[in-house]
Amino acid sequence: MKNQAVAFCVVCLVALLTIAMFSGCSLDLSPGTQLSGQECLQDGDCLNSFSCIDRRCTPRNVRRASGGDTAYEQPNDDISIGPDAPPQDASPIGIDIDVEPPPNCQPGQRFCVDDATAGRCRVVPGGGVVVEATRCRSNQSCENGVCTNDPVVNDGCCDGGCGSNQFCSNCKCQAYDEQICRFQDQPCVQEGSFINNYYCTKLTGSGELRCYGTCDRTLSNPDASCPGQNSVCTLGEEERGLCLSSCDPDKASCGEPGMACLPTQTLIGGGFCVPTNENNQLGDRCDLNSLLDCTERALCLELEPNTGGRCVEVCRPFAKRGGNTDCSKGHCLAFSPTLGICVEDNDFKEGETCQPLFTTCSEDALACYPSPGIGTRCSRVCRLSQGSADCTDGRRCLQYDPEQVELGVCL
Repeated sequence: MKNQAVAFCVVCLVALLTIAMFSGCSLDLSPGTQLSGQECLQDGDCLNSFSCIDRRCTPRNVRRASGGDTAYEQPNDDISIGPDAPPQDASPIGIDIDVEPPPNCQPGQRFCVDDATAGRCRVVPGGGVVVEATRCRSNQSCENGVCTNDPVVNDGCCDGGCGSNQFCSNCKCQAYDEQICRFQDQPCVQEGSFINNYYCTKLTGSGELRCYGTCDRTLSNPDASCPGQNSVCTLGEEERGLCLSSCDPDKASCGEPGMACLPTQTLIGGGFCVPTNENNQLGDRCDLNSLLDCTERALCLELEPNTGGRCVEVCRPFAKRGGNTDCSKGHCLAFSPTLGICVEDNDFKEGETCQPLFTTCSEDALACYPSPGIGTRCSRVCRLSQGSADCTDGRRCLQYDPEQVELGVCL
């Protein structure tokens, strides 16, 4: 039964990740109700005083700044500047119409738009309030509305917890307003709201509402469109994606209670910060409708058809070498270049006939697979995009299945 279980999981895991993790996260736009900076598809989605520009409801007296970043706008009238200078040692980027000003924000009042962007309220002719955004330099982060030279770190995450009305943002305690999303992973209360390019939702049925950045999956570097630092543009619907915080599975790098690092290799880190359910440990039954209904480093998967979900430890099949692994027991059976599940080891080595089927041969991405003509053999899986770099002893990475365009086998 275990052999059938793993074979079934090979077919279903990637589809589950694509669909289940983000079910319920679609953006439902009601005609004529969207406010400044909120998502839109056409002018009719916005209130009468706004137009839909680049899928954002935009005040009609605002125009595109020439030569500026495409995400930021400049009004066509002079702004009442006030006495304050821009935050020191940073890069002013103009008026950001995607940012909702804080309630009752006074001219000159500073705040953090997110952990890497300082904001200041300014008044436009007619009495409207807009936000002047300043992007902090790469070695800075925003604190109390000012870019400081303290770099954002991802280690020793908020040791001892944070105070009231604070949460752990990029491993630093940050004050927040639960009514307005301004930071990745920030707790929120207005489910379904879309403010400052953050979407207030929950990724599990029993999880806490949090702010997750949204991103443009059509860009050459989709991660760059995430509003928060150290975020990755993950799977979503059509061109829109959902941003998850990058993390290191080998360190305590998520910080927030109820959040943990799920191992899956990304371009800027070794995993995603996701909500967890510590009531469901490895091997426990879980809710298949909630992929993240498990303890840290695990997903709820149905390993055998029609048997219900169990919490299964997941891993990065190509992140570690020489017997090292993400797995607490056994090694990583690869399902994709970035993700696998932990299975038991057998006592065989690469190239030897082996049993049981789909157990690992004491290394990640090295497992007991069917081999035509000889039964089963310990074979090393490789990434076709990496040539033969994953192979050993002069073996070449070859495609074994015309429908499998990401993984091959070393022969």
